[in-house]
Amino acid sequence: MENDILLLQKGEEPVKLDPFLVSGDTMLEFNIKLPPDAKIITAKGKIAWYQLGSQGGSYYFFKAGISLEKMTSEDGKRWIGFVKDIAQD
Repeated sequence: MENDILLLQKGEEPVKLDPFLVSGDTMLEFNIKLPPDAKIITAKGKIAWYQLGSQGGSYYFFKAGISLEKMTSEDGKRWIGFVKDIAQD
């Protein structure tokens, strides 16, 4: 946070988060830690929706829904197994 603006590091310079997220062409790469064994998979996707807010002036929250678009075959199998396990609970 800087001057009540949430910033995201993109390359060497930070960018304002809101415009970065709403551009539909922005592809993000991120790591997902899958329980219970904390295996990490890497995926690429686009933000489908997001919510940014604050509570009490010093606590900020960010929630987002990511549309997964790319991952390796092995990571894809782990992801599908994880989702199936959740559905069975």
